[in-house]
This record gives sequence, structure tokens and C-alpha cells, in this order.
Amino acid sequence: GCVGRICCLDIFGFEVFDVNGFEQLCINFTNEKLQALFIDIVFREQQAEYAEQGVPWMHVPYDDNAAALSLLEGPQGVLALLEEQCMLGERASDAGFSRTLASRQANHERFSTPRRLARAPGEFAIAHYAGSVQYWCGGFVERNLDTLSPEVGQLLASSGEPLLRALFR
Repeated sequence: GCVGRICCLDIFGFEVFDVNGFEQLCINFTNEKLQALFIDIVFREQQAEYAEQGVPWMHVPYDDNAAALSLLEGPQGVLALLEEQCMLGERASDAGFSRTLASRQANHERFSTPRRLARAPGEFAIAHYAGSVQYWCGGFVERNLDTLSPEVGQLLASSGEPLLRALFR
């Protein structure tokens, strides 16, 4: 047990690098989802259960990361706007994604852009539950469009599972 000690569980590894790209955004998004699950189970559900059962308890305040999640996964969020940019085909660009994101999320409480863009095609920052992270948009479109290698596609097309064969025919 943790009697007389402070114990900490590092659930995924929130990190910030000098240059944070698409992969780091995906990792930090996963961290936000895990944090929301943790908040839900440990705080919301437990405190609601105590209240329902009449158990004496003291309300424990906690930071809610719903705003960061809405910025990331909402209908006009980072991931939706990246998908929208990727659907432009040959006209899709990191610069276009950066401009659209900055335009549509300019007033979001968890979103900011640096006054002077240090790198092309653009940068933006998200105030995550664990702190603010600045992302560079370079390669976002290409990485989001990442496709399977021809070998993996052929392997799946030759699968004994009919659904996989049909999907990768």
C-alpha cells in the first residue's frame, strides 16, 4: 500500500519536445482521453456514488479537461480540420491546415498561435491538462494520409478472413 507515502501512476508519458509534430499531438491526445477517463472514474463517478448513498465526504475539486478535448476532437477541432484538409486531395497542404485551424479556433480558450511564426508552414499551441505544448504543422497532412505499404495490403488481401479480403481487394 501507499500508507505514509505519496504514490504516482504515470499512465502514458506526457512529453514536450523542442519540435512537436503530428505524432506528439496523437500521443498528447491519447493522454487527454486517459485523463478524462481518470477524472470520470475517480472523481465524478465516485463522488456521485457517495452522494447517492449518503456517505459523508468532502468534495474534491479537480481540473476538467473537456475544453482541451473539444479543441482536439470536436466538430471544428484540430483532428476534424486536419481530415477536412486531407480531403482536398492535391490541394491539401500543411499551410492550409495551419491557416484554417488558426482562423476557426482563434477564440478557443485552449488554443493559441505564436505572434511570429518561427517555422513554416505554421505553429499552434494547445493548453493541455499537463501544460501548454506548441506544435509545428510540418508534415501533418502527409502523416495523416499515411497509407499501408503495398506488401501489407497484399497480405491482407490474401487473408483467410473474407471481410479482410473484400476490404483490401
